[in-house]
Amino acid sequence: MSAQPPQAAPYEVCPVYESDLFQYRLVRPGDAQDLLACYSDPVANAFFNADNCHSSFFYSTVDDMRDCIRSWLEEYRLGRYVRFAVVEKRSGIAAGTLECFARPETVEGIGRIGILRIDLATQIETTEAIREILRMVDTHWFALFGVAGMLTKAIPAAAKRIAALDAEGYRPVRNSLVPFEHYYLKVR
Repeated sequence: MSAQPPQAAPYEVCPVYESDLFQYRLVRPGDAQDLLACYSDPVANAFFNADNCHSSFFYSTVDDMRDCIRSWLEEYRLGRYVRFAVVEKRSGIAAGTLECFARPETVEGIGRIGILRIDLATQIETTEAIREILRMVDTHWFALFGVAGMLTKAIPAAAKRIAALDAEGYRPVRNSLVPFEHYYLKVR
């Protein structure tokens, strides 16, 4: 399978999306206080994907969180990835982030693959919320990033996340597609 080219370059104008519970928009420095609740929680941190990253994404001060957001925005400016805030519509609080980018190489039989990182506060790490997020990704991000497949990580302890991935058509990767463990792939 091969994907269509991206609809619009997400690095030129970052789109904003909405689902029933959340708004998804480019992270902002003003999100630091909200996101610190997520990124200072060791329970939530256990589910984050820091593979190939220079940080564990565990922060204990607003200044550390603000520095992290600055680095995410610099990576966005350079066209490396987009870090979206997951904003709860009811409260207006940024309760997590999603990162997405398309790997530059193609995979035989699939085409280009996107990498999706899901970092959520414990209160929204539910099967229902993750399914809603994955449906938004399916509806918009395959085309936005010009990918035919999406890879994401879920460690065995992340039972709710794994249930959501399974329900939305993601399957465990058991080959050399990624050099890390506990990845799931959806191909369209």
